[in-house]
Amino acid sequence: VSQSRYGQLRQLFNIPENSCYIFEAHPDCFAAIRRTYPQFNTFNCAITNETGIVKFNAGIVGIEDNIGCSSILKDASGNFRSREVSVDGWRFDEMCKTINLTNIDLIKIDVEGHTQEVLSGFGTMIENVKAIQVELEHVECRGGQALYSDIKTFLESNNFIETFFIRHAYDQSDSFWINKDYFKK
Repeated sequence: VSQSRYGQLRQLFNIPENSCYIFEAHPDCFAAIRRTYPQFNTFNCAITNETGIVKFNAGIVGIEDNIGCSSILKDASGNFRSREVSVDGWRFDEMCKTINLTNIDLIKIDVEGHTQEVLSGFGTMIENVKAIQVELEHVECRGGQALYSDIKTFLESNNFIETFFIRHAYDQSDSFWINKDYFKK
């Protein structure tokens, strides 16, 4: 995600700066985000399904054209130029307890194939999420990843309804989901 999108989402949904939380595993991206958005709550960690140290494939700044493709999962094509770094991994429900976060108005998930693990790490905290914007793949580009249809099934079974969908190149899409408990017709 380009750094400017953090500010755009906040403004679009009129979210106070001190209510924005950014979790970024890539150490260089984290440093840039922290410089650009010092008013946000920023954490240099990966959100996943288990709390502990995880290996993260960080795109090499200055060598890799799109460091936004960095992921816990390895690139299936072998073309992504990255270095493996160790980062703190957190289940989202455990992170929320640690930072005393109880309700989520909006969450954006762009984790290059690791979405199922991220959502699994929400546990029952998923019930406290009003809306989710998520980038998903329709063809496997990372070994063992869940695809759009898998995530759709998961979200629908957890009381979410898809309100927006757009397909992009490279077999990816962005979709917006609202928890039915917060959906007003």
